[in-house]
Amino acid sequence: MAGKGRQSAEKRRIDKLRQEQQAAKRERRHNKASGGEGGDATPGTSPDEIMERFRVLSEAHAAGRVTDEEFGPARHELMVALGVEEPEEPADDDEA
Repeated sequence: MAGKGRQSAEKRRIDKLRQEQQAAKRERRHNKASGGEGGDATPGTSPDEIMERFRVLSEAHAAGRVTDEEFGPARHELMVALGVEEPEEPADDDEA
C-alpha cells in the first residue's frame, strides 16, 4: 500500500507541473496578444529547473499520462528556454 501513496503523490506533482505549464502558456499568449514581450520561460527560471520540468514531462509521456500531441510542443518550449532549439517562426502565408 505504501507504493500506491507514492504513485499518487507523483501524479499530483505531475498534474501541478502541467497546470503551471498551461498557466505560463496562457500568460505568454495573453502577453503576445496584447503586444507585450513573451518570454521563453518564467523569469528567473534556472536551467536546472527547466531540466527538472523536462524530466517530469518525459516520465509522464513514457507512462502514457501525456500524449504525443501534448509532449511535442511542451518539449520544444523547454528546449527553447534552454537555448537548445530555436523558437518557431510564425507562418507567413502572404508570401508567394
